[in-house]
This record gives sequence, C-alpha cells and structure tokens, in this order.
Amino acid sequence: MDLNQNSIEINKDSSGNYFRFVLNKFLLLFLPTAIITIASALYIYQSEVNADLLRTRYAEAASVQVGIEGLEQILQSSVEDLAYLSSQNEFIQFISEHKNLNTKVAESHWLTFSKTHQRYHQIRWLDVEGIERIRINYNQGNPTAVSKEQLQNKSHRYYFKKAIKSNQGEFYVSPFDLNIEREKIEQPVNPVIRIATPVFDRQGNRQGIVIINYFGNSLLTKFIHYMGNDHVNTWLINKEGYWLKGPSPELEWGFMYQRPEANVAHHYPLLWQHINAKEKGQFEDDYGLWTFSTIYPEFDAQKNGTNTIVTNGRGQQSKAYFWKAITLSPKENYLLSTKNTSINILIILSILLVFLLIGCWLLSQAWVKQKIAEDDVRDINEGLENTVAQRTNELKQAISQAELLANTDALTGMNNRRSFFSLGNTIHEQSQRYHHAYTIIMLDLDHFKTVNDSYGHQMGDIALKATSTAIEHEMRSSDVAGRIGGEEFAIILPETSIQNGLDLAERIRCAIANICIPLEDKRKMLKFTTSLGLSELKKEDNSLDDVLYRADEALYQAKNKGRNKIFKL
Repeated sequence: MDLNQNSIEINKDSSGNYFRFVLNKFLLLFLPTAIITIASALYIYQSEVNADLLRTRYAEAASVQVGIEGLEQILQSSVEDLAYLSSQNEFIQFISEHKNLNTKVAESHWLTFSKTHQRYHQIRWLDVEGIERIRINYNQGNPTAVSKEQLQNKSHRYYFKKAIKSNQGEFYVSPFDLNIEREKIEQPVNPVIRIATPVFDRQGNRQGIVIINYFGNSLLTKFIHYMGNDHVNTWLINKEGYWLKGPSPELEWGFMYQRPEANVAHHYPLLWQHINAKEKGQFEDDYGLWTFSTIYPEFDAQKNGTNTIVTNGRGQQSKAYFWKAITLSPKENYLLSTKNTSINILIILSILLVFLLIGCWLLSQAWVKQKIAEDDVRDINEGLENTVAQRTNELKQAISQAELLANTDALTGMNNRRSFFSLGNTIHEQSQRYHHAYTIIMLDLDHFKTVNDSYGHQMGDIALKATSTAIEHEMRSSDVAGRIGGEEFAIILPETSIQNGLDLAERIRCAIANICIPLEDKRKMLKFTTSLGLSELKKEDNSLDDVLYRADEALYQAKNKGRNKIFKL
C-alpha cells in the first residue's frame, strides 16, 4: 500500500473516506482482541469452576476422613477401657474366689468407672454359661448394680457365642445394633456397640467374658460432630447397606425391624454400586457430590494397640464387618459458588469489552494520523538505522578483536596464560561437581635458552610456533592447551585418566622430537626435545592450582631424569 497516496486521499477526500480507514483499522484491532478476551474469560471461568469443585472435593474427603478417625479413636479408647476393667486385681481376685466374696467388692469399682466415664450403657460380667453375674447400668448418670433377681441369661445371644470362644488377651467388637432386653428391642431405641473379652482366674481357668455396651447415640453424635455439623446429609451405614445414621429416623435400623426397603441399595442403587466397588472414593450424580470411606470397627479398634480384635474365636483380625461413612454435597450447594463466579466474570468481561471498544477506536484514529506522519520521517529513520547498524558492526568487530587479543598468545596463536587458567578453572569446577576426571600435561622445551643464545630469538620464536603446531595436531578438540610461560606449555584433558593422558604425552614428545627447522647453513637443521609432567585430579584437590603444581613437579622430575622424558605424579 502506498502510504503517501493514502495520506493524500485522507487529507483531500471527505470525512467519510477518513472514517472508512479508521473503521477498517478498528475492526482489525478490536475483533481479535475481543475474541482473545472472551476466550480468556471462558478459560478463567472453567478454571474457577474446576477449582471450586476441587476445593469441595478436598473438603468433603477431609471431613469424611476426620469422621473415620474419630470413630477409630472411640473404638480404640473403648478397647483400652475394657482391658483395664477386665484386668483389675479386685475383679481377678473376685472371679478366682467369688464363692467366698461378696459381689459388691467387684461392683464398687465398676460403679465408679461407669460414673466417671459416662459413655457405657452397661458393664457386665457373664460366666461361661452366659449368665449375667455382675451388671452395671448407667441409669442416666446414676449407675446402679442390677440385683441378682434381674440378671439375665444371654447364652443365646450372638455376641456371647463369639466372644466366649476368644483367647486370653483377645477382644471382640459386635455389630452396631439396637439393645435388646428380655427378647424385645429396648424403647426408646438404644443403639449400642458391644466390646467383649474373655476373662480367666488366677489358675488360668476361663470364667466367662467382660462386656461393655457403648452408647450408640453418643457415638453417632460425635460422628456427626467430627464430620462437621454443617453436613446435613451425613450417613453411616453397615455392610448390608442399612442406615445406622441416615436421612430420617424412619429409615434407620431397618435390619432390626425386618424392613429390607429401608436400605441404601433400594433408595440409591448407583451409590450402593459405587461404595461396594471400593473402600473410599467420590463421584457425582444427579443428587450432587458423594464422598465415602470405609471403617472396619473390629479391625481398627486395635490398629494402634498391641491387642488383637477377634471375630471368629481363632485370634484373627476381621474385615468382614464394616461401616461406610458417606456425605452428600447437593449440587445446588457447590454450584452456587459457580453461579457467583460466572456473574462476577460476566460483569468484569462486559467492563473490559467496553474499555476495549473505546480504546481500539481511539487507537485506530491515532494510527491513521500516525501513518500520515510516518512517511515524512521514514527516509530519515532508514538512514539513521543504516548508520547505527554500521557503527554497531564496527564496534562488535573491535570487541571481538580485543577479546581475541586478550585471550590469545600473540606468537603461537594458542590460549595465553589468562585464558588457559579461565578455561581450566571452569573444567575443574565441572569435574568436581559431576565427579569426572581430568589430567594436566605440563611440558617445557629442553635447553631452550641455548637455542635463543646460539641461533637468536627469531629462531627461538620459530621453534615455539612449531611446538604449538605439533601440540595442536596431536590433541583432541575437547582438550585445552595454552602457552603459560616462555617455553612452557600446558594441556588440560577433560574426562581423561592419567593413563590415557600418558598416550597423548608420548605422541606429543615424539612429534616435538621430530621437528626439524632449517638453519642459515642449509646443511644443518635445528632439532630439540621436550620434557613432560602429568598429574590427574584427586579427591583432596581444592583448585586447578593443586593439579598444576603436581604436574609441574612431575615435569621437573622428567628434567632431572635426563630430559626428553615423561613423568607422572
């Protein structure tokens, strides 16, 4: 596009032509920017939605985990209490000599325990026949010992049949159900968990079981508290899917009242399918976000202790019986924050688009005016740019030349002492960091002063150049060589052991020994030799200088052994 012609048209033609130029530029600016802004807003919205859901998932999972750990602590504490009650000296003495002692001696300790702990509905001793011999009822905070006439035969109850088979030191945890008194469900309902252990007299004879009934309502209340009181939809179900704590009292304890329809599988088949498939997890459905986890009361009650929970009388820990802790976060709860997020993003997006529209229009006007003015200064700018580019190239060349002179030996073209030590220190640091080897070769021309004295410094310079050429011809591209003194050279061999370095040193020694430089008398040739010293990086070396020092010592050892030799340290 010829900007000069366009500028003339804009200046000469009507305002409609000017508006067309501005509109075209406005559309070029606004449409892509608006699309990117809207796409970014959608991305931010989706990210916020995902983050909100992720926070909800984490919060729900943490809540369930806290509830599970709370139940485990209750069970473990109850096992510890039962272990204490069943091992009291007074009780052991009583069951060992109960024919000669009054039950009140044993009962008094249990009465005190019941009153202070306030969490056990009953504490009982059942003899080997399943007959209650001692029974303490909590009695709403005023514990009482049940009279002999009121004691019952519990030999037919499942918990006695299982607990009596246990070995000494083993514990049995019953399923969570409702207390039954005289073959009827106690009213009002009294949920209980029974924990029992066999007891033995001092002669090792089995004397029945001690069993405690934990207040189930207290456990459920604590469970709800652990899960967070704001969780309305917090459930606890047993392995068959019956509610122990459910959405309504009518649906709870269905298995005790023979109501199979009061079951999770009946009301929430998809939930039942998920929680039966694995121990814990989360999923979403039309109801909302479900979170669940599993607790094994018979197993977890002693998970942190030294005792063993048994359920089959053979000392085996059981996971056959379990509960599922479940929470439901309804969709409307966690989608509310999503709705608020969408409203906020929509408001911000609208404001941004309005500002973007105004800004792009103003920029378009400014752009058209600027294009008119740019043509007048383009030639000046191009000339200035060419001048700057030329000066910049000259400066770069000068800098490169200066760097080359600063790092290169003027005579041989090799690294000078400064450059050699700079590169050498880098190789040393890398070798120490990555535990790699490197070897240094130091070489010094033999009797070089005689060459200078006999044939002049010009011939000496020729000899030094020939030496550097021989070194560079034999060394690898990864090696670093430099002239570090008058007739003294050094080579660093990265990733090279001293043994491999000896091979290169020998080639260099031979190459230098084979150098022949014609003298003024064409019948004579200048020949000379070199002595070489090698050293390898060692663990105790702190710097490049330590390796160089040993290589220098090795060089002088080569000199002392007759020159034209190689010596290593």
